[in-house]
Amino acid sequence: MLALFLAPVAAELPPIPAEARQQQSARIVVAQVVSVKELRVDSPGDFSKTVFEATAKVQSVTKGSGVKAGDTLRCTYWKAGKRPQGWAGPGGQYQPLVAGSKVTLYLTAGNELLNPNGWDKL
Repeated sequence: MLALFLAPVAAELPPIPAEARQQQSARIVVAQVVSVKELRVDSPGDFSKTVFEATAKVQSVTKGSGVKAGDTLRCTYWKAGKRPQGWAGPGGQYQPLVAGSKVTLYLTAGNELLNPNGWDKL
């Protein structure tokens, strides 16, 4: 007799495919991450999340307007805090940005990273 045991698992969003990420981005820039600030946000009746603000020096712009090489850009992203067992849904960015890294940023019009894979390390 074959018995199947199903356990609840947490599942995040799958990565956005490269072509879709290009289309969904309002801006795409290559930049050097200067700093990353972390802020914990707890909302009543909501799950906790950590919000990050990264400051980056733009080296080139692949898509979008309002920013050019040499500009300093601030962008935000988030990572989910503790969730109940079996929870599934958006979890924010897979990995945090790291100061000193050269990256490609895939941004919304409001300078938020696309979730869940809004940047690539170069």
